[in-house]
Amino acid sequence: ARRNILQLIALGLVVGWTVQAISSLIPVPKSIPMDNFFRTPSDVWLVTLFGTLLAPIFEEICFRGFLLPAFAIAYDWLSLPRTSVAQQRWQTTTSLTTAGLLFSAIVTSILFALLHAEQLAHAWGALFVLFCVSLVLTLVRIRTKSVACSALVHACYNLSVFLALFLVTGGYRHLDRIAR
Repeated sequence: ARRNILQLIALGLVVGWTVQAISSLIPVPKSIPMDNFFRTPSDVWLVTLFGTLLAPIFEEICFRGFLLPAFAIAYDWLSLPRTSVAQQRWQTTTSLTTAGLLFSAIVTSILFALLHAEQLAHAWGALFVLFCVSLVLTLVRIRTKSVACSALVHACYNLSVFLALFLVTGGYRHLDRIAR
């Protein structure tokens, strides 16, 4: 992550701004449960800190650090031919198949989007966008073999969302400017 820090930060910000542009075209209910976190400036500051520092680390450890390899290993094991040669290969390798990683990427991205479903009032367009964001984070994790890299991209993605909100609301002073 240290070697590629500038590229990872840039990727997170670009993905965030791209998603915001796309999301402005997606219908979302006027009132969503997430709005309850944006009532006072101090609430928004707490959500900003949590959303840029803690949530990305926790979510990346769970989804791309644990579930991604777990589902890929399970897929590879279940699709393994029941021959002695295949079992010997299974016992002597630590590599995951492309099919296993693809299956795992899709399953974990569905779960990632569903984790956020309640706060987005189950708006399918917004959930599909989060599914795609999860696929990008998964690609970063697989390509770099680092959860730290996907966590950094995730944190910068979230930061871009809060930065836009910060600018639109005049430093979180005019929360009434939040428009859906």
